[in-house]
Amino acid sequence: MIALLLWLSSLAPAAVCPQAAPASQAPAASDLARAAELYRAGQHVQAETLLRAWLQRAPQDGEACALLGTVLSAQRRYADAAEAFERATRLLPPNAVLFVNLAVARFESQQLAGARAACEQALALDAGDSRAQLFLARIAVQEGDFARAERAFVAALAAPKVEPLAWYHRGVFLRQERRLDEAVAALQRAVELTPAVAGAHLNLGLALQQLGKPAEAEPHLARFRQLSEIQTGEQALRARLNQLLRGAQRDLEGGNTQAALAALEQAQSAAPDQPLVYELRSLVYARLGRTAESEAQARQARALRERTAPPKR
Repeated sequence: MIALLLWLSSLAPAAVCPQAAPASQAPAASDLARAAELYRAGQHVQAETLLRAWLQRAPQDGEACALLGTVLSAQRRYADAAEAFERATRLLPPNAVLFVNLAVARFESQQLAGARAACEQALALDAGDSRAQLFLARIAVQEGDFARAERAFVAALAAPKVEPLAWYHRGVFLRQERRLDEAVAALQRAVELTPAVAGAHLNLGLALQQLGKPAEAEPHLARFRQLSEIQTGEQALRARLNQLLRGAQRDLEGGNTQAALAALEQAQSAAPDQPLVYELRSLVYARLGRTAESEAQARQARALRERTAPPKR
């Protein structure tokens, strides 16, 4: 999975509009603003339609290309997203965040050499970019170069602003290398910083079991099970919800919070009485910096848990 941090995710809709658009383009500029609103609302297909229409009118708008890449990433269409991000890098001033997003999209579409090149371009612009180092590490793991992966993981965690998911992927790497004490330390940090990532709890629990500490492992394995499966009476609904939940967890592990959010929105629509879905949406909103929405989802999760809790004796 990947650590996709989305381009323009914190910008207001007006911020992606071209400056001083000609009067003849005013309706299109309005479409672009609407596309940004749709993106923020999680309506990615509609946002894509408007962005493609806008780019027919303004093909040199690099910010629209970058936002299109983000919208396509939210739909997990990574090869298409890579094309949009690559186009944006040709149109916009050099920007490390944009090159990392290009690297992520290429990584997810198994364009490893291109992903590595984009990470290196990002680091040439910002030598302390933790995300770029994280993806260099993940690329090296896929290519079987574990010494190079080790160097990149160390650099990712030594950066001025560490990408939290670097602790998770570092812990998984260390566990695979059977450096269990180090793996436990990294994964404990991961569950502190990214508590919604089910894989962090699973790998921590398994590492503790391998160290002969089953009592310490069990709470993390139980949390993994809670984060990975919804229990409901209807078999078809349960299968659908757990498919969505597994997809959301994969996206959370990779950092693609918008795609995770889209899956959780579908799960909530299908089963509005499941507190776990609200809890996970709260954590995703917190990751996106959308504090009010995060708090509202957390309140709903608590209310549902209280409603379904057995009566106290």
